[in-house]
Parts: sequence; structure tokens; C-alpha cells
Amino acid sequence: MVYLRFKAKAIRILKVLKIYGPVKNTIEYCCLFLRKYRIIARSRFVTFEHRYINCQADPNKKTVCVIVSCYNHLEYTKQAIDSYYAAIDDLHNYILIVMDDHSTDQTKSFFTQNARKYKNLCYFRYNNNMGLTQTWNDGTLFALKTLKADYIFIINNDVIMPEQTFYKLLTHFDRNKKIGAVGPLTNSPGYEPRQDIRHFYPAYRASDCRADVQATAEIIKHNRPVQLAHINGFFMGFPRKAFEKNIYSYILFKPYFFDPLNRNAGNEDEFLRRLKQGGFKILGAMDVFVFHYKDISQHRFAEGKVTRFRRDKNFSALNSIDET
Repeated sequence: MVYLRFKAKAIRILKVLKIYGPVKNTIEYCCLFLRKYRIIARSRFVTFEHRYINCQADPNKKTVCVIVSCYNHLEYTKQAIDSYYAAIDDLHNYILIVMDDHSTDQTKSFFTQNARKYKNLCYFRYNNNMGLTQTWNDGTLFALKTLKADYIFIINNDVIMPEQTFYKLLTHFDRNKKIGAVGPLTNSPGYEPRQDIRHFYPAYRASDCRADVQATAEIIKHNRPVQLAHINGFFMGFPRKAFEKNIYSYILFKPYFFDPLNRNAGNEDEFLRRLKQGGFKILGAMDVFVFHYKDISQHRFAEGKVTRFRRDKNFSALNSIDET
């Protein structure tokens, strides 16, 4: 990569001249600058291989955009979409935005053939794999600028939502105007243990059956919300003002909400930190449960390249898996 070659060559020259020590920090800053703007320049001129837009909104209702980023694993994406349509209500305009990060399975063919069968669905497929953060930035910008969204949810493609999920989450924004982000309870809380369903339902047994997910949601529906320092990025909801007042930067007049340097990991951490610095609160909706497979949407770094993976999961053995 350009910045790595620049860094190595500069260090060799400066060590020969015996002045590397005094200018070490300057070299590190220049390398970071090159890396940052190389990534941003690449994302600024992103192109889509395919796009489909179908939006029919009632002007008398507020608009809620739900952004789903996906890379392969079509069977999970379809399951998430089916549960999404079962989870929405009639009080808002709901628009689903599917961001396909150049999947190599049958994702493209499925959406090109079936997108028209779904109500208010928009599908974008990148020409190249751009990373999770790029899909969040582009999906958010489209929702704010084109669809005039009042609320935005960013979710993974490996979740199952019970009925009334979005309605319950949206009520928290109505009750407290200082809420900048909200997240539900889940079976796979990652590094935010306070979102673990087992704190409120110790007898919980992991199950991806839609009826079981709905039954779990009924058990915790009377819980009170809790202010958190952070929420897991698999399912996050935001009001429009959270983005309008929290832009990371403008590059060539295009706003970036999530730091493009975090291509696949850590993208929500930096954003939530800026939200809190801006006076917003992060809320854990302890009365809402969303099932999360977790392994499907994880990423790992191997040999300097970002790869996506999932561990083989025996669905018949889900009840025996301890995901704490």
C-alpha cells in the first residue's frame, strides 16, 4: 500500500541521516493522513452495480428507514427481512434499505428477481466490496437526503425481530428528546453485557424459532429502559437529529457519519462517543428483545486482509449453546 511504502522508505532515509527520533511523530502523522484520505477518496467515488428503489410514503406519517447491510448468507438475510415485515406497524412509513456489499452468493439474483414483491424496499449493490462502514454511510445519507427519514435503524442481516419491535423502540424517542441512540436486549450482547437477555430472564434458552422469539419478547415487555454507555452495533436506532448534529467530516461536499478508517470494526464506537459528547443519551430498551445469530455478521482480520466468516452452527443444538 502507498502509505506503508512511504513510511518504510522515509524511516530508512531518516535513520541513515540519524534524525528519525526527532521527526518520528511527524512521519506517523503523515502516514495516517495518507491512509485516511486514500480510504475516503476510494469511498467518495463509489459506484453501484445495481439499484432498485420503491418508496410509497404517506406524507402524514413519519418515515422510518431500516438499513440492512449484507454480504452473502442469503438465507439469513431473507429470514431477517421476513421478520422485519412482521415487526413493523401502520403508524409510520417504513422503508427497508438493503445494502449488498458485493455478495458472491445468490443475493444479487434474489433481489433483482424479487425486490418488487416487497413493499417499500430499496436495494443497492456495490461494484466492489467496500466494507461495512461504507454501507452504513451510504445507506444513512440516502435515508436522510432522499427519503427524508425521521428515524434510522441500522441492523445486521442475521437477526430475528418479534412483533412491534420498532414501535416500542420509537416510543423511547418520543418520551425523551435527548435520546440519541437506542438498542434492544439480545441473546448475543457482545461487549455490552447489560444488553444480555439473561439478566432479566435467567431461564432463557437460545432459539431462532419465531414463536420462541415472540414469547421471549412478551416476558420482558414490562421492563424499564436503562441508560448505557454503549450499545451493540448489531441493532441500533437513531433520530434524524443524531446524524444532523454528529457528522464526522465533509469530503468533497459529501458528509460522512461514521469514520471511514474503521472499515469493518469499531464503526459504532466512535460514533456513539461523539453522540455522548454532543449531549445525547444512549438508551438500552430493556422491554425489547431481538434474536441475533452473531457469527454470521462477524468479521476478522487475517494476513492483513479483512475477511468475513461464520462458524458452522448446528441449529438443532442451539439450546445447548452458552453465548455469554
